[in-house]
Amino acid sequence: MGYILLGLGGLDIPSELVQPGMERVAIPQGTTLQFLSEIGQELVYGAEALDHWEELTMHLRPMDSSRPVYNLTLADAGDRYEVELRNDPTFGGHELIRPGIGDIPERISLCTGTTATCPTRPEQVAAGDVHTCDGLLGKLQGDLFWVACTAVLDEAYDPVVDAALAGMPHRVRLGADPDRFPVLDAADRAALNQLNADHVAHADRWQKHEYIIAGDALFLIPATHGRQGKEYIAAHDFHLGVFTVSDMPDGTVVITFQDLPLEGYDFTMGAVAEFAPTAQVDVPWATDLDSSSDW
Repeated sequence: MGYILLGLGGLDIPSELVQPGMERVAIPQGTTLQFLSEIGQELVYGAEALDHWEELTMHLRPMDSSRPVYNLTLADAGDRYEVELRNDPTFGGHELIRPGIGDIPERISLCTGTTATCPTRPEQVAAGDVHTCDGLLGKLQGDLFWVACTAVLDEAYDPVVDAALAGMPHRVRLGADPDRFPVLDAADRAALNQLNADHVAHADRWQKHEYIIAGDALFLIPATHGRQGKEYIAAHDFHLGVFTVSDMPDGTVVITFQDLPLEGYDFTMGAVAEFAPTAQVDVPWATDLDSSSDW
């Protein structure tokens, strides 16, 4: 049995939890640490992804005592726990560990010790040194799954992170390959256009629905799109807004996009022309958006 480490994660140095010289620490013998994102990346997920934990692909090799690890911090996610765990996922029988729940403090690092109490190098672990701190590596043994961001929290390191992640996304969806940008091939785009067309044809008239512009793709009602689409959205900077569908007396379909940025106008007109060529597009340049979606 392993442990699911769920919360708000990141590399928070310097901080009161990470002692001097403990920015990187050693992993104990018999313990592995599985990351779902590369160091510096944000991890995106919702209840749907956690519900299908057993189906996730682990793209990165688990780290063991032969390699040191950055001393990441995990923090209480507050109300997000209830949303993300609303379907009571089983996580394949692994035990769920959350900051702020039970005997886990609201903020906890992999190691809270010092160079005098805990190992920082693999050779120390090989010689028999162990973590005696009250951090995660001192509390838990076995397979640890870091289901949280690994972003570097200090903006001063942004240039370093940008260089390290060159050619890779800064944000990755749970279960996606963190080392590559997802792409939409011709078949994916045909499926995207078909689903968007279906939404236009069957959407409740005058009701507000979400749309997302990500990369060079438009997703109507993004929660209905499949894994490939959601991975594509997560890996790109995206704009979230709302749209409505209505019908004119002559039968012309009108798609109204709210909160559409000026720089996205031409792109949106072209995208709609691919899946609804006879529709009229209306953009009132108004803002009316609730961005609390779980797509």
